[in-house]
Amino acid sequence: MNSTLANVVDHPPEGRLDEARQSETAQGPSAHNRAFKWPGIWHGVGVFAISLSIALLFQQLAEPPRRALCFDARQYLSNTQHICDFVLSVLHGQPTLELVTNRPFVEAILTDGPVFPGFFAGIFALAGHSPSINEWRTIQCIQSVLHALSASMVFLLSFRFTGNLRIGTLSGLLWGAYPAAVFWSAVYYTETTVVFFLLLFLVLFSQKVHHFRSSFCSAVAAGAIILLKPALVPAAVLSCLSLCGTRKTFFAVALGLILTVAPWAVYTKFTTGQARFTAYRNPSFNLAMGADSEVDGCYVWPGTPLTTMFAQDECAIAFPLAQWQFRTAECLRMSARKLSCLLGSESNDLRQSYFGIEPVWLNWPHRLLIVSGFAGFMWFIFGGFTRLDRWRKRVGFSLAIFIAGHLTYVLFTPTARYGFTAMPLLCIFAGYALHCLANKNLLPRRRGLILAAVALTAWSVLLFFGETWARRNEPTEQAHQLLLGETALKEIDLANTQIPQNIEQVLLLIDGNDGVNSAEVSINGTVLNDHPAHLRKFSSRVYDRCWDLRSLGYPMGILQDQFRQWKAVPVAPSLIHWHGKNTVTVSSKVGSCTIYSNQDPLSRQILSPDYCSVNNVSNSPDSVDPRIVSQTPSARVHQASMIHKAPSANLTDTKDSLRIAFCVQFSPSMSAAIAPAGAIKGASTSLAPADSTTPFEYEFRPSDFDLFMQDKSIHGIRTNRHVMRAAQRMGGLVSLPPAPTTSHMTVKVTGLLRSQGKNGKAGIVVAILPGRGTSSLTLAATPDYIQADNNWKRFVIEDRIPVELLGQGKRSLYFAVYPGPWLDICGYGPGKKMSDIQLKEIRARISYESYRDLSHDRSIFY
Repeated sequence: MNSTLANVVDHPPEGRLDEARQSETAQGPSAHNRAFKWPGIWHGVGVFAISLSIALLFQQLAEPPRRALCFDARQYLSNTQHICDFVLSVLHGQPTLELVTNRPFVEAILTDGPVFPGFFAGIFALAGHSPSINEWRTIQCIQSVLHALSASMVFLLSFRFTGNLRIGTLSGLLWGAYPAAVFWSAVYYTETTVVFFLLLFLVLFSQKVHHFRSSFCSAVAAGAIILLKPALVPAAVLSCLSLCGTRKTFFAVALGLILTVAPWAVYTKFTTGQARFTAYRNPSFNLAMGADSEVDGCYVWPGTPLTTMFAQDECAIAFPLAQWQFRTAECLRMSARKLSCLLGSESNDLRQSYFGIEPVWLNWPHRLLIVSGFAGFMWFIFGGFTRLDRWRKRVGFSLAIFIAGHLTYVLFTPTARYGFTAMPLLCIFAGYALHCLANKNLLPRRRGLILAAVALTAWSVLLFFGETWARRNEPTEQAHQLLLGETALKEIDLANTQIPQNIEQVLLLIDGNDGVNSAEVSINGTVLNDHPAHLRKFSSRVYDRCWDLRSLGYPMGILQDQFRQWKAVPVAPSLIHWHGKNTVTVSSKVGSCTIYSNQDPLSRQILSPDYCSVNNVSNSPDSVDPRIVSQTPSARVHQASMIHKAPSANLTDTKDSLRIAFCVQFSPSMSAAIAPAGAIKGASTSLAPADSTTPFEYEFRPSDFDLFMQDKSIHGIRTNRHVMRAAQRMGGLVSLPPAPTTSHMTVKVTGLLRSQGKNGKAGIVVAILPGRGTSSLTLAATPDYIQADNNWKRFVIEDRIPVELLGQGKRSLYFAVYPGPWLDICGYGPGKKMSDIQLKEIRARISYESYRDLSHDRSIFY
């Protein structure tokens, strides 16, 4: 038995102490070993087995979209492959330094740090091969084992802290079944590995006697934490200092830290010219973004001008200090919201259900764990530690230090994922709280108990209601569902309002769901010919983020157009009463649609069309809104909103302001930028494109595709799992003629498809392979898949692409087809449940037009 388990048995469960002594007296030392050692071992093995079973069962039952390699996991896997290839080259006697010194790898590894990809690279190197995307199941299994080991270490720490075997087992199972821990064991992210090394350090740290070897191992684990999570550096260093009781242990700790951190410092000095002792998480940018009140301390892309200004500041803390000095109340409210984001909700970035339990309900067991864990934490801090021996005090204080260390994220842009690594420690304190309730003499004295109760109440209110308090003066959002035949009416009074000169284009923006795309819109009684469309068709900046939204929504099961984004429709300036009242109506003609509003009719806040925030998506359990609230740059105008409920002829005042606004784009000039009343001149009333050319049309032939995909019986193509594995490429490529000088390219691809045998899913990808300086661009309108049956079915994929995203030079059109959802297949390879798809009469039409781009012109909202 190793020293770790040997230390556990020195502290038997209190309830079994007398029984164990009687057994030892009657049967001798061998009975003592059985009574004290084996029960703890088998409980730990049981916790491991149950936790591993839960994780593997969850991964087995989870259906696509798969999540193992989502978001940053691709970069983690790429770094793991490079490190593994380098290790294998060293083992084979032919070290290839270029694998770990080339510029793309250096830039990636600086952010990721060496521990996480290096740890998995070592595992795969022992197996003798480099990991690939097809081994995502293997990665999930490895992380499930790490999760189960972490649950066993939670059991061990809780057992050492409380001395109660049952409490320790309960704490271990609590972490083993905790939904967020099971979620992250299925995703190739650092969370599971950070928890493993954090608990490993605490297990080594909590040994009763520290010799040279145990102190050295503790320092190595602390060094891994330092390299994994820079925010936990103070907690790790403080814990290591407490180990330095003698010269020998001090030398062991120093040696362990140096041997762990020094290689990384040497590597970064060699490759970048500057030695680093942690992973480089761009602290200046994160501090500036976290203190930026314009974006409410959230991470957004693109970065705001204020954040960009201070992101490169050498004295990174100066900007947050200035914000706190001059905007103290606002920063306090922002900090309250950050704490709610950090610990108030479960870490479920991908909004997964847990064995059929929907994400919105998973917050309740999380909150129960938070309250019970912090109850034990408060009881320990406010006098409970005086009831424990010196050794258990040290264990408790080390747990408390690491929990408190997570609060440093409040300075940055916290999400629930950053607070996740504190949850296993709260599981231990939750067990301690239960142990105190079962043994009243372990509770703090009356004064300490009162202080703990007050602190716990204040802390819980701050976590769960802090965001509500912080937003108490902000307008409340409302949602209005328009059923078939119902109408939303918005009045915008521009009287006594300054209007910009040189108007180039006017857009009507509507904040609603994707059902608004089929609504009928009228301005002052004139019905517009166009329907509202996604804002990407009018803004190259929004279009450029389409892949980010697709990659964000794919593992969450959210289609790209289901993210809330402004819908826009062009309006002829001549239709607008520039210095009077304007009536805008939105009528539901096909199905229901939803339009959002502010409770305050005079609110000048709208949801910004410029920014997207991953934090808002991840932290909200029931919303997919990726935007932030920002102040509009225009003067206050009178607004009134009504809803026409069919079939009644009465209009009902909604008592708030529908988010329907005019976006006026204008060209700046050195002379008067604002036109006086009655001076609107030169405003074009035509919505026709400024520059049109003859479209390019092409019909794909079977010979345009791989030989294995050609199906001469239908004069088309065919794909299935076997064809895909045999073919060298899955698409056809067509060179496009030289493009004229225009702002936008419209691509339309049509064809017929069907599924052979049984109904299935066809993954169709339409992309432009651009010229120099840019990468391929997949059409934002490309669906995740198209449902197919035995009958021929026509499909249409059409989108307008800003030409500036395509670079210069020769361009090509790429059309590919997959026997299933293409994101699944491209990301993880073909599975067994693939379709047998046939396609024919595939035609493409390319046209060029010029439109005003919302990203480049100045805009004012009314």
